[in-house]
Amino acid sequence: VPAPRHQTLFADATAPRTASFNSKNVSSKPAYIRALPLLSQKEIAKMDQLYRRRLQSLQAVDEMIKKIIETLERTGELRHTYIVFSSDNGFQLGQHRLLQGKQTPYDEDIRVPLIIGGPDVPAHRSITQLAVETDLAATFADWASVVPPGFVDGRSLEPLLKKSLSPSLEWREGVLIEHQPGHEPFMSWFEKRLFMVKDKPRLTGYRAVRSSRYLFVQYQSGEREFYDLLHDPDELYNIVAKVDPIWIKRYSLWLDHLSNCKGPDCRSAENARFGEMHTAP
Repeated sequence: VPAPRHQTLFADATAPRTASFNSKNVSSKPAYIRALPLLSQKEIAKMDQLYRRRLQSLQAVDEMIKKIIETLERTGELRHTYIVFSSDNGFQLGQHRLLQGKQTPYDEDIRVPLIIGGPDVPAHRSITQLAVETDLAATFADWASVVPPGFVDGRSLEPLLKKSLSPSLEWREGVLIEHQPGHEPFMSWFEKRLFMVKDKPRLTGYRAVRSSRYLFVQYQSGEREFYDLLHDPDELYNIVAKVDPIWIKRYSLWLDHLSNCKGPDCRSAENARFGEMHTAP
C-alpha cells in the first residue's frame, strides 16, 4: 500500500496496453491460454488500480535512492561505489488475457530491469547481451577481487560494463527457463484462480530457451511454442507449426543441453549456437 503522501500521484495511470493486452485472437496459443475468456472491464479496472498502487509505492524507493546518492556524494564515496538496481520476476497485467501474475515463459514474466552505475561504467548505454540474476553474485565477487568456485552459476557482467566491448568477447547465446506447477509456495490467490482447476494445474510444467531473438517452449503436455521476437516482440503468433522442423530440432537439442548440464558445462551450453539463425526461419 503506498504511503499517504503518494496516493494522489498517477491518478490517471493505467496498466500498459501492449499489443498482447486482452488478446482477441489466441488460436495459436497453448490450451491454458485458449481456455481463458476475454478480460472483463471489472478485471481490467482492478489491474489498473494495482498498477497505480505499484507506481505510487515505488516513489518511496525513488526517495531512498536519492538519499543514498546524496550521502555518497557528501562523503566522497560516490565515485568509488557501484549502484545496482534490479527487481523480482516480471509481472503480466492482462497480456494474453492473463490476470496479474508471473508464471508463464512470456517476456512480461521473465524479463526484469537491470541498471548499473559506477566507476568507469558508461552512462546512457544499453546492451543487448543476455544477463540473468545469478550473474549478480559473480559480478559482486569480481568487484571484490574474489574468484567464485567453479560450480557457481552465473558469470561476471564486468566485461559488459566497459566503454567498448571486446570483439573476442564470448557471451551466452541463450538462457534456460523452467517451471513446475504446484511448487510455488508464494503463488497469489489470483494466480491460483488463473492456473489451478479443482486443485490441478491448468498450466503444465515447461522448459524453455530464450535467445536474443527467439523463444522456444516445450510443455509437459506436449505442446510447443516458437516466437520470432524480432518480428513479433509481443509474442502474438506461435509459429512452431510454420518454421522449418530443423530449427525446432536444434532448439530441442539446445534445451536438453541446458537442462542437463552441471557446473562449468552450463556455460558451454549457454554459449552454444544451436539456436543461431542469420535469416528468419
